[in-house]
Amino acid sequence: MKKYTSTASCRVRLSNEWTQAVQDTIQYYQHAVSWLIPVAQAEYGSFSMLGANAKMTHMEKLVHSTSKRKAKYKGFDKKFYKMPSYLRRSALVATIGIVSSFMSNLENWKKNGMKGRKPKLRIHHSKMPCFYKGNMFKADEAGNTCQIKLRSNGDWAFFSFRLKKTDMEYIRRHYDLEDASAPTLERAGRGYALRFAFEKKYVLEEEVHRICAVDLGMNSDAVLLVMDAEGTVSARKFISCAEEKDRLHALLDRIGKQQASGNRKNKKLWAFAQHMNEEICRKTVIETVRFAREHGCGCIVMEHLDFSKKRKGSRKQKFHHWRHRFIVQKMEYKAHLNSMRFSTVNAWNTSRLAFDGSGKVVRGKEIRNKKIPKVYGLCEFTNGKIYNCDLNASYNIGARYFIRQKTEKLSDSEKITIGAKVPQMKTRASQTLDTLRQLNAVLQYA
Repeated sequence: MKKYTSTASCRVRLSNEWTQAVQDTIQYYQHAVSWLIPVAQAEYGSFSMLGANAKMTHMEKLVHSTSKRKAKYKGFDKKFYKMPSYLRRSALVATIGIVSSFMSNLENWKKNGMKGRKPKLRIHHSKMPCFYKGNMFKADEAGNTCQIKLRSNGDWAFFSFRLKKTDMEYIRRHYDLEDASAPTLERAGRGYALRFAFEKKYVLEEEVHRICAVDLGMNSDAVLLVMDAEGTVSARKFISCAEEKDRLHALLDRIGKQQASGNRKNKKLWAFAQHMNEEICRKTVIETVRFAREHGCGCIVMEHLDFSKKRKGSRKQKFHHWRHRFIVQKMEYKAHLNSMRFSTVNAWNTSRLAFDGSGKVVRGKEIRNKKIPKVYGLCEFTNGKIYNCDLNASYNIGARYFIRQKTEKLSDSEKITIGAKVPQMKTRASQTLDTLRQLNAVLQYA
């Protein structure tokens, strides 16, 4: 059984009279972190080799006095009088993380010959407080309201808040609220939210027999198909958020016109375009996971794409707005949340090679058939067959996953023997659905 940590946020509804108390608490907490950072840097050598809890305990002894011990740095208790103990420990944990990260970066900079700029330790950070249960945070049994200890008029008291109903329903559907970790306060638009962290256990199949192959395209948002280990395709689906795309293109046209007239910033319109783009990505992920669950898939397979190089030409803006990494991260999270594996395969030639093994295809303006519109979403095989290019790629994506799964357990001598019978299997960039079917035939009579 593997453990997977997923997070869910629950928005807090704040009344106007308590918003100031939240802001005062955040400011108070950030000032405490800023005060502790120079102390942690000076004492780093004394606790760097200790465990996580031991580091926090050691730092607390240095700055906080009790009836049995006196602190080395007495200014902290004077400046942050009556600070709750668990809020103080939250600040200590955040401080230790900041200083440890800085010291690690400094050590790496020295090992690399002091090339580049020397790392600097920033004193002021926008850290948000963590409310430990019991001392700083209390929730009712129904989970509809909670109490948070905040600083108001120089004193500390519990304030009650209502939790958003839709967020709590989502948490109850996927998690157990009793297993939630201590919530962390975060900014959410004009208000604030509590972020709960959950650790969910899930069981994954050792060997997957049915997958959902996904090809993310520039024309259609995604092409999905269900494939088994024999190479049989049992279901297909095209995802296209046409309404959202029309709105996004209208916004981009409006931005272009305003830029042509001299307005270069357009922050509000760019924010709308970004939100619309993220909505397209979310809908794509939700539809994909839903399709995979309906057909009992054990894994979602996608291409491993690299967009580190700069894009040029007429399709530059399309690539810029294509949130591939966002979709991959969200897809992996959703797949694990639904007890499914997530995997990626080599993306080379998935669209360029025909799934039936007939060789390279031509697409767009290269199509030879004059009766077929020369659009980039269609491709022509060497035998004259016209096919959807993204669907052809999804066949090859699913096939490459099963080829890798079947050949992982083979010995080197067996791979050489099979490679002589199926030459396309030797290089991952030349594998297609036809290669998988040939491999299955060889393994069946081996």
